[in-house]
Amino acid sequence: MGVPIENVRVFHGDTSNTPWALVGTGGSRAATMASGAVLHSTRDVKQKLLAVAAEMLEASAADLRIENGFVHPAGVPSIRLSVADVAAAAYGRSVELPADST
Repeated sequence: MGVPIENVRVFHGDTSNTPWALVGTGGSRAATMASGAVLHSTRDVKQKLLAVAAEMLEASAADLRIENGFVHPAGVPSIRLSVADVAAAAYGRSVELPADST
């Protein structure tokens, strides 16, 4: 995703912060399912992040790069938005953004 690893927090399944279910997890099945879910959801989040940033930067999403926690047009790292600011805009101003970006 272009975010420094020290900015990533992982929350493991715990009954104090996840819903209770009758189906348990175990062994490699859970690892395979979780890895696939994380991979595909990260791809979706990245595309949405780029769509929102494109709107904010008045640029094409295809021309944007995510590096070191910032989104910027390719070749122009001085014009940038933090991933956190883009996420805040998507969450707090979703009415102002294109319907397919949030």
